[in-house]
This record gives sequence, structure tokens and C-alpha cells, in this order.
Amino acid sequence: MNHLIGKHFCRRAACITLSVIMPSLIYAQEGCSLGSLKGGYGFSITGQNLAANVSYALIGRFVADGSGKFTGLALQNVSGKVSKPPFHGTYTIDPDCTGAATIALGDDTAHLYFVLTQNGTQLYIVDSDEQVIETGTATKQSVKPGLKQ
Repeated sequence: MNHLIGKHFCRRAACITLSVIMPSLIYAQEGCSLGSLKGGYGFSITGQNLAANVSYALIGRFVADGSGKFTGLALQNVSGKVSKPPFHGTYTIDPDCTGAATIALGDDTAHLYFVLTQNGTQLYIVDSDEQVIETGTATKQSVKPGLKQ
């Protein structure tokens, strides 16, 4: 009988704990705006362009202005050919912390969807273009003296 009471108590304690914690988790990322993406971010993206039959990987840094624009520099490896192209683009962010970006990288344009997490310090990224499989992450850089944000 004590075993049954213990199980019931643990379930009830878990429910009470979740009812206290869950509302803060659900609403923690509500209220995002363009200003939620501001400053320097390091990123890593990998993918494949199925139409062109190429695989690629990029790492780099971008700076978002908090008003819907960003610029950056990447090191990319496309099927074994390495280059360091600059890029720029625009972004939008919805109140639920999901967003979209258009990036001009050399002669190419990419369309991305992303989700901001961790109070705007982490992004999960996926390409939304046809015939492209691409995913990545970006993490906000710490502000250090002398580092331009």
C-alpha cells in the first residue's frame, strides 16, 4: 500500500512541477521581433544541392543589425572547392520566434527558415529552396573588448 501511495504522490508531484514549469517554457520565447536577432553570430551549415549534384559545408560569421539586415563572411567548401565569399541579406521574425531570411552569396540566392531559441542566442536553420537539403545552427558570439558587433 505504501508503494501505491508513493507512486501516486510522485505522479502528483510531477504534475504539480510540470504545471509550474511548463507555462514559463511555453511563453519563454514569445514576443520575438527583428531586434531579437542583433549582433555577431558564428554559424555552421551543411547540405546538398540535388539539382546540381553537389555537397557543401559553410562556416562563418554574420552580424545582424536588429532591423532586418545582415552581412557576413563564410568559408565554404563546395564539392572540394574552397572559397571565402562575403554575403548579405534580409530577415523577418515572427512573434513566436520563427523567421525567414534571404541571402545573397556570390551569384546565388538562398531562402532560409529559422527558429530563435535561448533568448535569441541560438538559431536552428533549414533551407526552404526546392532541390536543396541544408541545415545548420548559429550561436551568438560573446562580446569581447575590441570585437566589432
